[in-house]
Amino acid sequence: MNHSCKPNITASFVGSSLVVKNSVDLKIGAEVCNCYGPQYKKMEKSERQKSLKTQYYFDCDCVPCKQEESISFYKCLCCVECQGRALLVSESRARCHDCHVEYDASRQVAQLIDYKRLLDSIEAFSPAQAIKALRKTRETLASGVVHKNSIEIAELLDREAYYHSIIGNRNLSAENLMASIAILEKIYDEGSIELGREYHKISEVLYNAGNCSQALTFATKAKSVYTLHFSHDNELVKDISKLCVGLKELL
Repeated sequence: MNHSCKPNITASFVGSSLVVKNSVDLKIGAEVCNCYGPQYKKMEKSERQKSLKTQYYFDCDCVPCKQEESISFYKCLCCVECQGRALLVSESRARCHDCHVEYDASRQVAQLIDYKRLLDSIEAFSPAQAIKALRKTRETLASGVVHKNSIEIAELLDREAYYHSIIGNRNLSAENLMASIAILEKIYDEGSIELGREYHKISEVLYNAGNCSQALTFATKAKSVYTLHFSHDNELVKDISKLCVGLKELL
């Protein structure tokens, strides 16, 4: 199968068998494409092209790579002029995709470096310290550093949710996960594995919080995504199916 940065199949193993399922409707004669690693919603074009050239020795000309105007919220800065989506064009300068202004992004870059340092060191924090530091960093990034629907904000919300769950704040954990999912739904395609995993995660948090009705809603979404990509023998499909049955029995 050829590569595309926007694949239309999912390949997984069940024992020693390789199972391939189409993740979108395919017309007769359509090319079947897998992804060799970098997907267009997870990595910018220049990075994808470099990775594929280095590992597989070819220049990718798939649809997302041909569409220069296609832009994801992934890693977008917040434009200083219009608050639109801006991307770095050098180490310290950015250009807005929406209003096309180019500006000095040194301050934004420095604050993103602080964000990455926090994530690298967060395991040394107590849960309460981690929640405080993550919230402060999220508020900083949301105040004009990154776009409101950037992956960084979603990541910080997800980390906050994790630490809330550790200390038993399950409702707060669920709130943070919902806010994170609201962003991820703008970044990833409907029916993507990334969203399926997030739906699965929040369904378990909601179940532990005693909110079985909402947990079932998200578990059903997760099951829909998993069955789109995987066979019924897949462990993820088995796990989410079992959770759905259990939740229905509790309602």
